[in-house]
Amino acid sequence: MADTYVKCKYCGEKVRKSQAVIVKTTNNRNQYVCATCLDDYNKQNQDVQAYTKLTDYIQYIYMNIVHMDKNMIPWKRIAADIQTLEKKGYKRTGMLLTLKYAIEIEKIRWQDFYGVEKIIMSYYDIAKDYLLRTRALNKVGDTFEPDEEIVVHSKQHKNNTIQRFTINMEDLQEE
Repeated sequence: MADTYVKCKYCGEKVRKSQAVIVKTTNNRNQYVCATCLDDYNKQNQDVQAYTKLTDYIQYIYMNIVHMDKNMIPWKRIAADIQTLEKKGYKRTGMLLTLKYAIEIEKIRWQDFYGVEKIIMSYYDIAKDYLLRTRALNKVGDTFEPDEEIVVHSKQHKNNTIQRFTINMEDLQEE
């Protein structure tokens, strides 16, 4: 039986189907990558997914927090900010986590800043420290074992009823 050949999605070379890896299926058609390109393809795909998550979150901010129409979002400015930050060494996932920290934890007002770049540069290190502390606490929590059995003591409350007295007016009158 003759081997069929498929085209590698990453490098474009023809590869035996038996030696290729399916990376995507669309409309009942498989897309293949050769074994030598698989790691590079996965890395590139992760970068694309990180960029998509970042831009989706920025769109969420503009539509749900700033209440801006989807067509009015300044995508050219945002793309330029992201590109500038990448040149400075910021990672896409770090930018996403920084924005989430600034919006969800610090509850910043988006209007106080001008552009994504200033927010990320202002909160990147703070968000990174917060993430590292959170991870450290999660590790401690995962390994935590109490020394003794935990016992819950219920507190007994006093009866807070008001005592009522009946005063007989006839007893108060002197005869």
